[in-house]
Amino acid sequence: MQSQTTKRVSSTNASAHQNAVLEMKEVLSSRLPYFHRCALRLLGNASDAEDAVQEALLAAYRHIDQFRGQSQMNTWLTTIVRNCALMQLRKRPRQIHLSLDEQAGEEKEYSVWERLADTSPTPEQECSNSELIARLKIRRTVVACFAKDISAARLDGSLDF
Repeated sequence: MQSQTTKRVSSTNASAHQNAVLEMKEVLSSRLPYFHRCALRLLGNASDAEDAVQEALLAAYRHIDQFRGQSQMNTWLTTIVRNCALMQLRKRPRQIHLSLDEQAGEEKEYSVWERLADTSPTPEQECSNSELIARLKIRRTVVACFAKDISAARLDGSLDF
């Protein structure tokens, strides 16, 4: 008699397991992008988010028998995804944050943003400078030609830009 009870319980457990796996597949077919966005929001990196989701879904499948049905499968999986993403955040090395207004260096003469600023000319400035240089060359040539009384035909030949 005890063996029949054990068989019924094990068949009920197997049926519950199969139902949970089927429900998990249904949720994954519709909610996988949501899980990815959830992890991405926490981690800020697409490849880390993919890893977290993959790790979470593997853990959920391994422990599907622990799903008691007290909440929706979607809620259970979301919690596992969030916890996996948070675990990845905890494993990351700590980053040092500096204020850009803070004085830096031995002499503390400049702030961080002044040291990081790019002082080279912008593309617009470079274009403007090259146009000015071309105009100056033309003007210099014209002035030199008038000073030496060079004809317009010779002047035209000397303007090879």
